Amino acid sequence: EEIAKILGSQSVVTTLDVVERRSLLGSKHVIGNKQNVNTEFKDPLAAAKLACELGAGEIIFNSVSMDGMQKGYDLEFARQIKGIVNVPVSFLGGCGELTDMSKLLSVFGHCGCAAGSRFVYKGKLNGVLINYPSSTEKREIKGNANVRR
Repeated sequence: EEIAKILGSQSVVTTLDVVERRSLLGSKHVIGNKQNVNTEFKDPLAAAKLACELGAGEIIFNSVSMDGMQKGYDLEFARQIKGIVNVPVSFLGGCGELTDMSKLLSVFGHCGCAAGSRFVYKGKLNGVLINYPSSTEKREIKGNANVRR
């Protein structure tokens, strides 16, 4: 809160590591990593609200469960977060195809779509090759998403 007052909320970015916990009763999202759950802030929705109240100007949701899997973003979590916070949001973890970005934008609306593995690994054997989308592919991502201004 003090940093936001001194530097402005645009300078404060909060990153929340979110992991999906599954059980016989279903699944839920919690703050933590693959081994541990943060016992103080288990609920990522409550943690995101608190971050905004304390002055965060942006929130990055790092889906630990999806990170590096390249099987798509956690769209269910994106649906849960939509409308909870009033600051810019980015999602990290899961992007495997450019169409995954379009799907996320269609579900959430305007947001950041991080995609580390998507740009570094290539092919069935995941050879390392930095590979960014072309201008045409970027337009297709935006064009395939149902995002209203």
